[in-house]
Amino acid sequence: MILIHYYFIVDDNLDERFDIADEMALSAFTDKFIEILETGKCLYDEPVYRAFHDFWMRITLMSSERWQRTL
Repeated sequence: MILIHYYFIVDDNLDERFDIADEMALSAFTDKFIEILETGKCLYDEPVYRAFHDFWMRITLMSSERWQRTL
């Protein structure tokens, strides 16, 4: 069995630059995550979206067809 470790790098200053200030900002943040899940594409430069996109692509590449059909 081969174990593969993946590391995701997110900017240390993320908390200082990426604030969710109100409900509308939270909704926009959520919409971007859902868009990444549904399309498999990331059109945003923020580190948190890039890291999530990378994570999601690795999960779908390593998952079975059966699991993907349940999405």
